[in-house]
Amino acid sequence: MKCNNFGTFAFDSPTLLLDSVEGLLPYWLSVQSLRGTLAAYREQGRSLLASELALRPEERAQLRAALRENALPEHRYYRYDYYRDNCATRVRDALDRVLGGQLHAQGTAPARMSYRAHTLRLVADDPVLYVALDLAVGRQTDTPINFWDEGFLPERLHDLLARTTLQRDGRAVPLVQSERLLLPTELPQPRNAPPDWRARYWALGLALGGLLLGLGLKAGKHAAARVALGVVSVVLGLPLGLLGCALCYLTFFSFHSAAAANYTCCSCHPGCSGCP
Repeated sequence: MKCNNFGTFAFDSPTLLLDSVEGLLPYWLSVQSLRGTLAAYREQGRSLLASELALRPEERAQLRAALRENALPEHRYYRYDYYRDNCATRVRDALDRVLGGQLHAQGTAPARMSYRAHTLRLVADDPVLYVALDLAVGRQTDTPINFWDEGFLPERLHDLLARTTLQRDGRAVPLVQSERLLLPTELPQPRNAPPDWRARYWALGLALGGLLLGLGLKAGKHAAARVALGVVSVVLGLPLGLLGCALCYLTFFSFHSAAAANYTCCSCHPGCSGCP
């Protein structure tokens, strides 16, 4: 038995970091054996769930032919986009084409969370990554999405398939006919919702603002305060300026669609050189 995997990329590529930063990371469709897939998932502690879908013989043949065509060297590569074109959305779109758009039509109900909220709940246990991604993604990740959009996550894609019904001989039948757990997960389950860090952000901002204000008021009369103000300005300004450069690059020059319309550039701009 063969497994089609849209999530293949060259982890040892010499341009991996540069491609990731630029938003040009190439992924491709690979065809692997079920035994090899099980071994890889088992080594990583990941779960694997097999779902049998209610596809007609001609739909199965159409899907098989489309995957074979997609796996050809001239068609297998695509530019990875975390939200709109990834290993899960490719599976979703391939099935939807075979089903004549029925999957998309039944995924229009509003989702409970936005792209940003999903992203932050998945990295909530890593504070550094949480803050980095919260700063890096733009305003458009806060717009409302629907169940179809949530299919960028494998777990949500599973839910979308499980709630889809097909019209077969005048009656509605569930798309997912049966399921079998091939491998249980050894990884902790992600949170159901992201933690709210707004109070922490406010507290940090007020503390730093109060520190700069206090030193600024004393700087006119005390030399020590002027020195301290200069040191604090450099310590804060240098990383904020570098952060501003990174955000401006992601927003205006990279191909990351998720980084567009990032208003954080206005507060962490490259010219933030440490001047109070």
